[in-house]
Amino acid sequence: MCVVVAVLMLFAMQTPAAFAVGAKEAGASLLLPTTGQAMNGQIGNTKTKVMAGLEVGAITTVAILGGLVGGGIIWTGLGPLIANHLWSATDAYRNAQQKTDPML
Repeated sequence: MCVVVAVLMLFAMQTPAAFAVGAKEAGASLLLPTTGQAMNGQIGNTKTKVMAGLEVGAITTVAILGGLVGGGIIWTGLGPLIANHLWSATDAYRNAQQKTDPML
């Protein structure tokens, strides 16, 4: 996990200013969904609540299936968990871009 954070920090330091807008929000949501939306001021939106619900449900599914069954069935919870992180990061990045440039 520390390696992922270090890589994201290095990436954020190397990106040009034009592409850096929204990178902080995307990185925050990639690590913990809905944090980028909170940084964009969208904490009460329905989509943010759906992202939070998916995160809790996927983590619960991974914990239950991993503890009781194990093996390949754990991907039943890991798939939605990964998809939720990517969706949240992409959404936070796009909304940060739109917040700074109203033409997008």
